[in-house]
Amino acid sequence: MSIVVDTSVFIAVITNEQSKSKLIKITENEELISPSSIRAC
Repeated sequence: MSIVVDTSVFIAVITNEQSKSKLIKITENEELISPSSIRAC
């Protein structure tokens, strides 16, 4: 399944927000679609 995510999802994970574990669980093994401003290196 493809999941559209915005910048706030990445920021929450990077900054260890309380929702980090849930976000990782929901998106694990899924295709993430994000704005072009977020690039995978």
